[in-house]
Amino acid sequence: MESELSKTESAGPRNGPRAGFRVGAMELKLLRVFKTVVESGGFSSAQHPLGISLASISKQISDLEVRLGMRLCTRGRDGFELSEEGDIVYRNTLALFRTLEDFSDRITASDEIVGELSLAVIDNTISDPESPVVAALHQLNLRAPRVRVSLSIFSLEEIEKGLQSGRFHGAIVPNYDIESSAKRSDQFQTASLYEEHSGLYCGLNHPIFNSADQQTLETLKAHKFVTHSYVSGEQRRQLISQFENLSSATQVEAVAMLILSGVYVGVLPHHYARQYVEQRRMAPLLAANPPISTPMELVWNARVGFSQALACFIDIIKDIT
Repeated sequence: MESELSKTESAGPRNGPRAGFRVGAMELKLLRVFKTVVESGGFSSAQHPLGISLASISKQISDLEVRLGMRLCTRGRDGFELSEEGDIVYRNTLALFRTLEDFSDRITASDEIVGELSLAVIDNTISDPESPVVAALHQLNLRAPRVRVSLSIFSLEEIEKGLQSGRFHGAIVPNYDIESSAKRSDQFQTASLYEEHSGLYCGLNHPIFNSADQQTLETLKAHKFVTHSYVSGEQRRQLISQFENLSSATQVEAVAMLILSGVYVGVLPHHYARQYVEQRRMAPLLAANPPISTPMELVWNARVGFSQALACFIDIIKDIT
């Protein structure tokens, strides 16, 4: 929640950008502050990455609004939200800084790969031994040590927004069937990486925990079932169709919490569930059945430019997989 200070209305004009607006050093500074505020989700959250006070952030955003002649955002008890003009300014700010970075990189280097690589990864994949991400980052540093890597963990929805806006150059996500219109278009390009294997589990307090190895699909139908809402491959669809009392969650940890409650049986990646099985807090169900496979892929936005750093990372991760 924003403080009273950040709720102060800007005195800037609201009738569109000033004629003759020019981008100089001060404007670039203010745009960087604005970019950080947007990506932090508000004024208060931006204090730490910017290293300045809430009052300074509020003043600089107000100064930028005055210079542009438009309201960029609302901030108050209802939270931080970009205006329509603010969203346009944010997207163009990303494009501006990409252009400046590309110019700097080309001036300061010839054959050497430099620049920033901003990547996003879906949550709770680090424990998967099949994931090539950690090994690819190591190889990237060997091949292109001057590349500056920014790595973020977000939900699938936030990752897609970041890819669309250009905040992320690439992302490692599940190949899901319920896709947005943007993903169905030619905006995104993909490269297959690996398969994540999942299975059914129940928690320690579930009535069938002590007889988990005796359960069949028929006996499980009577119980509440939870799975990921963003993955709907054929195997998973067939499994879901067997249950009537369904719940869903968008993150692995949320599914695990519902299973650990002892109320639900559900689908978890084997690599994630292993720790709970070893602690005897979960038990696998239908362990003899083939695993549920979810293809994982690298996705990038073909419309926001294709940097040398991203090309290098794609080559490395393809070599590993």
